[in-house]
Amino acid sequence: METIKDTRRRVWIGLGVAALVMLASGQAVADLVYTHEVELNRWIRPLEPAVWVHQFDHSVSSPSAATLTITAQDVAPREAQVWLLDSNGHWHYLGHLEASLDGISTASLEGISTTVFDINPSWLDAVPVGARIQWLSGDANREVWLGSSTLSVFGAPAPAALVLGAIGLACVGLISKLKSRGLSS
Repeated sequence: METIKDTRRRVWIGLGVAALVMLASGQAVADLVYTHEVELNRWIRPLEPAVWVHQFDHSVSSPSAATLTITAQDVAPREAQVWLLDSNGHWHYLGHLEASLDGISTASLEGISTTVFDINPSWLDAVPVGARIQWLSGDANREVWLGSSTLSVFGAPAPAALVLGAIGLACVGLISKLKSRGLSS
């Protein structure tokens, strides 16, 4: 006859296996599925905001995460803000471009900074996704070079997630069944 201690142990083993399966399926969900890069290759000046769009083909039925990566050069700290346009026509402030000024002349392309912004995946409902740089410098002679902007969307299509979930449940059931057979003999 099975004791309460044995039952608890079976439950903990089942939960452990379920957690491992969820971790493994979470790893699969975090795979890069879609990217779209826009080559900006231009200098921007104060009061001349840079605006561009990214195309997202909605190949991911339920994205789990998204990022916007921007390369720039000659950026002073807290000088350029990045905004993203969502599907409702609202602009969302993402943050500032990382500073790349370190005494390097503006004629060279050394000292390029790369800034990665996390994006709420629900903002990707619109096609295209708009992005802009808002200039904050008071110096009319300042310029910032923008290299590229890359939209990356992470997730797994729904069928793959369902298959992983079914495999996880089957594993938990199988281990529970084998464990109960081992205890009853």
